[in-house]
Amino acid sequence: MTAAEAAALAAGQLSGPVLLGDVWDALEERLGVAGGFRDLGAAAGRRYLEAPDGRTFELTNRGFLDCRPASGDLLELLASWSVKPMASGRCAVPPDVAPDKATGSFSARLVSREGRPHGE
Repeated sequence: MTAAEAAALAAGQLSGPVLLGDVWDALEERLGVAGGFRDLGAAAGRRYLEAPDGRTFELTNRGFLDCRPASGDLLELLASWSVKPMASGRCAVPPDVAPDKATGSFSARLVSREGRPHGE
């Protein structure tokens, strides 16, 4: 676990890593609400979202890799928007996937580094 991942753990939270499914849980709470994120659509297994500050980023679609760890970079990016996913412990490596193949973390990619808050 990276320092950023460890810092993302809140009091009372499970000690496991924050997974992409946990990231999606946190994002969905702020999707389509005032001051939240806007869904810009999906293509090729990626979802495109606009952050409250107007920047656009892409993230692996919900369901594809929900059991994979979120990268420290992704958690830092989300924290810059006050989104702090919590490890839920709900996801286990599927029985048909070898544990050594279910490693490696996933991040998001900023598509636009400049933006304007919604409504401007």
